[in-house]
Amino acid sequence: MIKFIESEVEDQSKTLADVPWRQFFVDANGYFCQKRTDNSYIRIADEWGRPYSTSGQDAEIITHKTEVIRRILPRIEKIEF
Repeated sequence: MIKFIESEVEDQSKTLADVPWRQFFVDANGYFCQKRTDNSYIRIADEWGRPYSTSGQDAEIITHKTEVIRRILPRIEKIEF
């Protein structure tokens, strides 16, 4: 079982630029994602919550930091597994 330990502050931002580095968010298509750089992220699960993975260059989504997203999840401090 994986346990996500959240911080106390929840961010209500709506663009990729507002997502803290390495944090989780839901993109405009409903995918669960993790930010990698100012302009890129990785998709982790699809809009139905199923694990999602691609390989090679397709694994990283390169975009602009002003890309609109659905929501930012609470900041994760640590993942226990």
